Amino acid sequence: AVTKLFDGRLELVGTNSAGQVFERGQFPNSLSWSPWQQIDGSLAAVAVATNVDGKVELFGVNNNDVIFHRLQTDPNANTWTAWDVIPGSLRTIAATESVISASLTA
Repeated sequence: AVTKLFDGRLELVGTNSAGQVFERGQFPNSLSWSPWQQIDGSLAAVAVATNVDGKVELFGVNNNDVIFHRLQTDPNANTWTAWDVIPGSLRTIAATESVISASLTA
């Protein structure tokens, strides 16, 4: 999953076959990317979007169809809120920039 940050750079988030979550970001004014960094959690699928405050919102589902959400603490921060469970169940998940608003943030 990929999102455009408030400064125009891209942020890429995905999972591997073991369910580990990883992210990497584009360097400013460059086509180069940061190394992959592991994010805590175990998910089967992820979706990502940048909200109106410039914070990246990460959504995911695990192998039990539980929906999770977390949020960057500040735009471009390497720190995140704790995972929250969103009521319901999904097998896959997607997000679009046009629907992410401050009302979804923790």
